[in-house]
Amino acid sequence: MRIFENKDGLTIDSVEKVNSLDTRGLLYVIAYDGVETDHINFQIDPIEAVGVNGLTDEAMLAIYTHRVESMITKDLHGDLIRAHGLLKQVGSLLASYHFSKALTEPA
Repeated sequence: MRIFENKDGLTIDSVEKVNSLDTRGLLYVIAYDGVETDHINFQIDPIEAVGVNGLTDEAMLAIYTHRVESMITKDLHGDLIRAHGLLKQVGSLLASYHFSKALTEPA
């Protein structure tokens, strides 16, 4: 499923299934002009149960935090504004998810 596309030909697709495994939110393919250039694999199942098999959320947030801090030190104003907007969107999404989860799960 396409989750991102820009005018320069960069696309990001979420891989929804691998064989019979539901991989929504776990595997992403990055392409430029239709040619796969990279992919991101997130951890599938707890590390304690299966070992390390992908990137954890904490690791991805550490990478993104470092990227934003680097933008600040380089004074990349336009990139920083875009990054700040994305962080606000992610924060809103996480807040709404946790709120809706709290409403639907028993105490």
